[in-house]
Amino acid sequence: MVLATPFRFLMPFRFLGYNVKISRSENEIDNADALVMPGVGAFKEAIDNIKSLNLKSILDKNALQSGKPVLGICVGMQLMASFSEENGKHDGLAWIPGEVKRITPQNLSVPHVGWNEVIARFDKDDLFSNAISETPNFYWDHGYHYDCDDKYKLAVGYYGMEITAAVKKDNYIWSSVSS
Repeated sequence: MVLATPFRFLMPFRFLGYNVKISRSENEIDNADALVMPGVGAFKEAIDNIKSLNLKSILDKNALQSGKPVLGICVGMQLMASFSEENGKHDGLAWIPGEVKRITPQNLSVPHVGWNEVIARFDKDDLFSNAISETPNFYWDHGYHYDCDDKYKLAVGYYGMEITAAVKKDNYIWSSVSS
């Protein structure tokens, strides 16, 4: 399932040999091996789309009950939080406890746009532990961050304050804010 810019997100998966599909069909989502929730834009519009398409219960069933792997990218990651304060206060999917809050670095501009080093906190058994170097650089373009308990943080960056770059809960929900 893709929330925004769908075709851009299909290309890397197809390049890697995965059969990917954009869907809002309960049957197709149930039969998928994994779910990807990328997105560009604002939290409120993304969660409103999920609700208006009656996808919340389908996504909850697949992510929480079946333990199907889920990858959230950008807004797709933020949707996994308990709530967001972007453009008001809005409930999220509440899959990984945390809040999406405005970044507030002192003497730095917001939104945060540019390259920053990311510090990995991977365990040796984590899925991506061998996929990237210990301190890769990622491009950031955001004004909000996922504020959560350290036990869910896979990687962080710094922009006048610590910013969560990737989160994980159990072995099935993975997310990254980097694009």
